[in-house]
Amino acid sequence: KVAGLSLNLLRPDDMVVAKLEWAKLGKSDRQLRDALGVLMVQGPALDRVRIERWVRIRFATQWTLVLEMERAERDSP
Repeated sequence: KVAGLSLNLLRPDDMVVAKLEWAKLGKSDRQLRDALGVLMVQGPALDRVRIERWVRIRFATQWTLVLEMERAERDSP
């Protein structure tokens, strides 16, 4: 609770998994870009092992797209 309000917070890795799921359901590039944003901001602090466990089960295609976007982003000048 914060200031009397109940808040539900997601871990960054949970947010990435949620974005991958929404991308799969809606075929949305926006969700993939959002997932990329979390990767870029969190960097090494992100629990990629945890994400990979979910990905193998349900979101391999979406995760591959996000990783390709991340490489392109990091390689661009």
